[in-house]
Amino acid sequence: MRFPARSLYLVAVLFFVLYAPRSAAQRPGRYPSLLWEITGKGLQRPSYLFGTMHISNKMVFNLSDSFYAAIKNVDAVAIELDPEYWQQDIPRLNRQGEAYRYYASTYFTDYLTEKAYTEGDYVPQLRDVLRTEPELNDALLYRSESSIDNFQEDTYLDLYIYQTGKKLGKQTTGVETFIEAQRMMVEAYVDMANDETRNQAGDAQGRYGDVGQRIQDAYRRGDLDLLDSLSTLTEPSRLFTRKFLYDRNGTQARAIDSIIRTRSLFAGVGAAHLPGKEGVIELLRAKGYTLRPVYMQDRSAVQKEYIDSLTVPVRFRRQYAADSFFSVSAPGQLNVTDDNSMFSKLHYADMGNGSYYLISRVKTNILFNGYREQEQLHLIDSLLYENIPGRIISREAIVRDGYKGFDILNRTRKGDMQRYRILVTPGELLVFKMGGKGAYVYGAEADTFFNSIRIQEGVQKPGWQLFQPATGGFELRMPGKPRAYYALRGSDNLPVWKYEAYDPEQGNSYVLFKKSLYSFDFIEADTFGLVLAGESFCSADFVVQKIARTLKSYKGRPVLDLVLKVKGGDYVKARFLLQGPDYYMLAVRTADRDFDATPFFNAFTVVPYRYAPATTYTDTSLDFVVQTPVYPQVDPEVRDMLTYVKKKDRNAKAGATYRALPEHGHANLISEVTGEAVVINTFRYPKYFQVNDTLQFLNNLLYPDSSLVLARREYITRAGSRSGILVQLRDTGSSRSIRKLLLMQGQQVLVAATVTDTAAPGSDFVRSVFASLRFNGVPAAPALYDHKRDIFLEDYYSADSLTRKIARSALPSVSFGAKGLPEIRKALAALNRADKDYYDLKANLIAKLGFCNDTAIVAGVTGFLKDLYEATADTAVFQNEALAALANLKQEKATLLFRDLVLQDPPAFEDTEEYSDFLSVYNDSLKLAALLYPGLLNLSMIEAYKDPVRRLLSDLLDSNYVSAGVYEDYVGNIYFDAKLALKKLQRSAGIAARAMESNEEAGREGYTDIDTTNNSLYYYEALLMPYYDKNPNLPSFFDKLLQTPDRQVRLNTAMLMLRYGKPVPDSIWQVLGSDAQYGAYLYSRLQRSGHAALFPPRYGSQELLSASMMKAYMGGSLDSLALLMQQELSYKGERGKVYFYKYRTQKDGEWKLAMNGLLQHKDRRVQNNGSLFMVSEKPLLTDVPLQEQMERQIKRLMISSEDSGRAFYNRE
Repeated sequence: MRFPARSLYLVAVLFFVLYAPRSAAQRPGRYPSLLWEITGKGLQRPSYLFGTMHISNKMVFNLSDSFYAAIKNVDAVAIELDPEYWQQDIPRLNRQGEAYRYYASTYFTDYLTEKAYTEGDYVPQLRDVLRTEPELNDALLYRSESSIDNFQEDTYLDLYIYQTGKKLGKQTTGVETFIEAQRMMVEAYVDMANDETRNQAGDAQGRYGDVGQRIQDAYRRGDLDLLDSLSTLTEPSRLFTRKFLYDRNGTQARAIDSIIRTRSLFAGVGAAHLPGKEGVIELLRAKGYTLRPVYMQDRSAVQKEYIDSLTVPVRFRRQYAADSFFSVSAPGQLNVTDDNSMFSKLHYADMGNGSYYLISRVKTNILFNGYREQEQLHLIDSLLYENIPGRIISREAIVRDGYKGFDILNRTRKGDMQRYRILVTPGELLVFKMGGKGAYVYGAEADTFFNSIRIQEGVQKPGWQLFQPATGGFELRMPGKPRAYYALRGSDNLPVWKYEAYDPEQGNSYVLFKKSLYSFDFIEADTFGLVLAGESFCSADFVVQKIARTLKSYKGRPVLDLVLKVKGGDYVKARFLLQGPDYYMLAVRTADRDFDATPFFNAFTVVPYRYAPATTYTDTSLDFVVQTPVYPQVDPEVRDMLTYVKKKDRNAKAGATYRALPEHGHANLISEVTGEAVVINTFRYPKYFQVNDTLQFLNNLLYPDSSLVLARREYITRAGSRSGILVQLRDTGSSRSIRKLLLMQGQQVLVAATVTDTAAPGSDFVRSVFASLRFNGVPAAPALYDHKRDIFLEDYYSADSLTRKIARSALPSVSFGAKGLPEIRKALAALNRADKDYYDLKANLIAKLGFCNDTAIVAGVTGFLKDLYEATADTAVFQNEALAALANLKQEKATLLFRDLVLQDPPAFEDTEEYSDFLSVYNDSLKLAALLYPGLLNLSMIEAYKDPVRRLLSDLLDSNYVSAGVYEDYVGNIYFDAKLALKKLQRSAGIAARAMESNEEAGREGYTDIDTTNNSLYYYEALLMPYYDKNPNLPSFFDKLLQTPDRQVRLNTAMLMLRYGKPVPDSIWQVLGSDAQYGAYLYSRLQRSGHAALFPPRYGSQELLSASMMKAYMGGSLDSLALLMQQELSYKGERGKVYFYKYRTQKDGEWKLAMNGLLQHKDRRVQNNGSLFMVSEKPLLTDVPLQEQMERQIKRLMISSEDSGRAFYNRE
């Protein structure tokens, strides 16, 4: 079993402290040795069992003659995992795990970003390849730790046992498979995470001192009993121990039993697996074998030196790169360990000899960096001294199969020899490397490896030829067969397909990039997608100058052509085009500015994708079946391991409570070779969920953007009944369409989505998925549209306590329907005050009555709520719920009863905001709310109710649902409170003014506070205004309001007086219009009310109003604002002006950029649509012209304001 080699303590804790069993601690002395002889049960020769530690520390290498004698006298040697298969399984599991995660993860919208077409410098990757060792090397071969390097052997104990067996000519094997052990580890961690009785990590170290040191001492003495005792103190979880230790013990014992029936065996497994009732020793004894300890007395240095001097013979076999560009002979399977847009690696570890073979392919990006062989050779040569480990012994310039490069021999500081061969080819550098302990690479094995390297010149046939990928998609002419690259994560973290060819006659490089971007929420215009792609390409570091940019039509489709001057003096000519979700870029790099790339561009054509025949794919976790040629290539045991995590997580979340939200699953059918994708979202709705609004439910799933055009809607049948909807969505200006399929069965929903081209019928893959997708299993009842009340009630009264508990926790989410009164009454009657959740249940049930609003029963519901209210006089929470239910009924009689009960016994709340919430239910039912007045005004005598009661009354007055006469008797009280509010306002203004004199900044902050502290005053004004001419005190009161320092109060007062036809002094409009922060706001208010002519003309220019908008936005923190320029432009079909400013705040003296627009003159009035408004937080650059910075910002804002451009600049 592989674990990272961190430290002695970490590994010891993992294998001994965490995973050992409990039982042996009570029987000291039963397991006194690490080495055990196995006899009996008819064995002709003894076998041996040995307890290892998975580390390279010298402490574990105190091995005696009996250890070596045991290995010499057996036929076979086994450790936990067979290393030969192990190193193949690791990258395979990693690839399959990533493929499954890619398949099962949420598919987020793909956005084209600025990084999309910006691949560049390959030197960092080349440095990395030259100087670093693969991480896999240490895990497989060494398990070393640099801080204690002088106290470690060349490898870890397990592999030493394996190597010893190999060197002595023994058969080698493992007693577990890597996948099986990995599955048990994953399941063990999942089980531990769900184990409520697990111990807290780290407790043992604090309680029992230095556990790691005690483990070392116990192992050094071979005392398995003490190791077992220490594990008893520190076991993290019994569930973890069961899965990771006991179950694996059984696997190991069965494997040992199977092997020793036919041949003698030396088996080395982690020492934690040996002792205990369920340890391997006892399990083998239970199978009839006799096991006795073999004591190891003294370390045998002679034996170890002899073993170390041996090498394991190896057999080489020729292997080919995936694209057949090169071949090489190696003693084992070369496995892909890294593969991205910049480099890929093939690796094989010779576990028997402790050596490794590594082939790295560093992509040089000929489009971005060009191809000049001598320059690349010079660059490589300049990097060797600093990046080849240790000392370079020899360096030789070479030519192999027509490609130049270097052979290098070096010795590391530890004395280990290494050898490199570096070859320069168009498009990539090939780095072949071999390393091992000591002088192993001086041997014949290294010569065999390096002499076997062959570069396949046949791949690059001379002359122009048509090229088409094996899976179709496109066809184009290239100078020879192009080199094809695929990376799951390109420079923008999205997949990229790249095809490169080099023309040695002209010295030109030809490239095709393809990216597939899927969005299921919006469709952008084709031209904008091309603009984004061009912007990304032009932002690459290699661009020196943009010479030409042409957006035109080719074969009825928009294309974008670019001509760029790039570093190195070359030119790049590129064309961008779209086909459905696919973005294509064709590009030529040439030294000739006048080179005509049109024939290369025009030879490109789109062809259908080709797939293998579709097969049946079933996802048992998500409950669907589909016919598809594209599905995750995951072995069954790997899938079982990964789905185990999902199932356990689902069960853990379920627990004994009801989850009201649907369980959301994801299945992404994505082809790595074509990029086509069909994304399937699954929704498993909870048991009591029901769809009440069908249209809204379907719209949420199918039509996220209401601006899209529904080009097709078709009701479909699967399994003989109408069960789904197929839709196709389009938008103007785009050749793309979104295709969605929705299927429903029981409480489940499947939604499949893809993006296609409107002119193409869709590939075989897409058509097959949409035609065959169905649920896995028979239809379940009830359906989503069925009422779940009866099902819920059955569970609510269930005799099973867990079922009943879950149902009760679901009560807030359950609908009883408009006629649910009988069921709710029954449930209320069945409640037992002794139940711990009695109060919550009763409150929830009373709340449900507010939705029983069927006209046939609403009178009965109202009466029942009245009875409940009176019967629960001693419990305020129930009375409050009854009142809320009456309000929610939205019926006249219920509202009148609500009013009477509230006036009879006003409810009290703990939180002030609850008084406002109490009446807010009537905000959307003002006609009913009018029935509450004037009676409700009695509550305004209570301080807590004053504000919400008057606010609601003000809304009723404003909407003409009540007349001023309704509250005539209360005008005096309202006027009294309004005067108090005004005095508080004046007092605050005085404090702010004094603060301004002593501290300018504090004064500004205090002044700003005034603007936001008197919202209630507005409602008083609105209620008093109808009595302006009836109460002689009110004109002077409103005059005082017009003189207050609070600009918001002045503006609100003036607008209210204007609305009621009362005279407002011109000076008010002059003062507010001239106010830097309030001028634009006043203009907007006057404009909306139809009184724009009252705004002072001298302050009504676009420029001044724009500045006022900016100052109002920035508020009191603004120190300075200066206009830089104004520019007229068109945006989204509208033309107007954009104003650019530089600004700085009081706390930050740096100038920054801001802009405001579009400002337009319509009907002789200034209007601002706000589409190009921006306030940057970044200081202005001193080394970039201001004009250029403003142009960049306007472009940035225009791009970011579009759906597909929102992440162009800021997505990592």
